[in-house]
Amino acid sequence: MSLLDALKRKLPDNWQKYLNFYIFLNFAAYAVWHLKKAQSSGVLHITDVTFALQSLLLCSVILVRRDHKAVEPGLWRQTVALAAFFSGLLMLGSAPASSPAVLQVSLYITLTANFLGLLTILNLGRSFGILIAVREVKTGWLYSLVRHPMYATD
Repeated sequence: MSLLDALKRKLPDNWQKYLNFYIFLNFAAYAVWHLKKAQSSGVLHITDVTFALQSLLLCSVILVRRDHKAVEPGLWRQTVALAAFFSGLLMLGSAPASSPAVLQVSLYITLTANFLGLLTILNLGRSFGILIAVREVKTGWLYSLVRHPMYATD
């Protein structure tokens, strides 16, 4: 019996809804905090706004996402999925580039990644998940071009 199976036996039937609500509250609070911090520092940038929009859309999807039917039991694969999902946070608070040209290129890359992230979340809809789990396989739109487009947007 896997660790997840043992946990499921001890958790209430609607534990996924509680987890979704907890994740929703954390992402929403973080998005609002990030926007307020940028605004209060006087450096509210378009990338801050698009990041907050992506986070708020992510929150909404998490709140209404489908329950998983099965979860990948491998700890290594789940760890890689979590690392990929949260890897974008490593860039927050990093020092801006000193070169105006590098700053401009990084702005376009960030805006493109945020826009593609929004499209990917919309494409996934209620099938969105952070951990590897069986919900509904998506093969249309962005998923007809790339198997995991969300990973490219981090």
